[in-house]
Amino acid sequence: MLRAGRVACVAVVAASSIVSAQIPVADNARIYWVGNSYTDRSGGLHEYVKRALAAGSPSITITVESNISGGKDIDYMYDSSGAVARIQSGDWDIVVVQGYWSGIDYPAGSLAMLQRYAAKFDSVITAAGAQMVLFMPWTGNPLVAWMGATKFHNDMVAFQTNYTALGSHLGVPVAPCGHVWHSLTDTLPPGNVPRDYLYADDIHPNNLAQYLNSWIFYAILTRRSPVGLDYYYTDVTNVTYNATIRTAMQERAWAIAQMYLPTGVVGPRVSSATPATVPQRMTGPRECDLRGRVGAAGADRGRGSGVLIVDGRSRVRRP
Repeated sequence: MLRAGRVACVAVVAASSIVSAQIPVADNARIYWVGNSYTDRSGGLHEYVKRALAAGSPSITITVESNISGGKDIDYMYDSSGAVARIQSGDWDIVVVQGYWSGIDYPAGSLAMLQRYAAKFDSVITAAGAQMVLFMPWTGNPLVAWMGATKFHNDMVAFQTNYTALGSHLGVPVAPCGHVWHSLTDTLPPGNVPRDYLYADDIHPNNLAQYLNSWIFYAILTRRSPVGLDYYYTDVTNVTYNATIRTAMQERAWAIAQMYLPTGVVGPRVSSATPATVPQRMTGPRECDLRGRVGAAGADRGRGSGVLIVDGRSRVRRP
């Protein structure tokens, strides 16, 4: 037992299927996490997800291991962290790969690096018989001086656009953490909640944020609603935490996660996710290239096309 809006205005095109023997995740699965302090902070997201899966129905037991490169992006994780060798030798079912600021093309030109190294990771992971899941990160605390409301919004939409386009191109699932954070920052859950309630500092997730991330991963890995999950790992101290806040955050996480799932998902759709607040999910034989443009249907390596956020531009860049 844990101690106690609106979605960003973009349209979403979801693919009809992502074919994977590893998702929905099976009992006794092995999941390897490759990331930086976004993954590791506040007790380690992999540990939250482990407990979330165990608390679900049916309960799922997993083995987790992480490879953390503090302050680094995906190129270092591939070239210098030892992750590739561990993926090749570890008999993993799922490998979660988290990038960093390259997801918003910062510094300029780094988005191409993200695309290139994500494809490298996917090739290694596929050859090892596992499934890659892309972990969409978030931008900085909206209340710090160097951020501001406009930059916060533009960065978050860029993460959404670029990660979903990349997932679509590679045909791999995307855990839309940044998308959910954006929505839950624009439209706060009930209660006396400050706008930066998910942040431990300028950029890192606090304990409540890692609970939220675990509910998002639960939805992507099981294709089931996280609404009602209640497990304890670490204390939430920055807000008055209760079942009302938890349920509101879980409902928002599920409403957005459904846009990133194939058709025929398991679990109820949340009653609060109305057409007025949640972009409608459209299915069809469409895919995109790495610049975020919608293109004609075509071969995609056999695992389906993922999802694409369309905002009227080929790519949202950092202002």
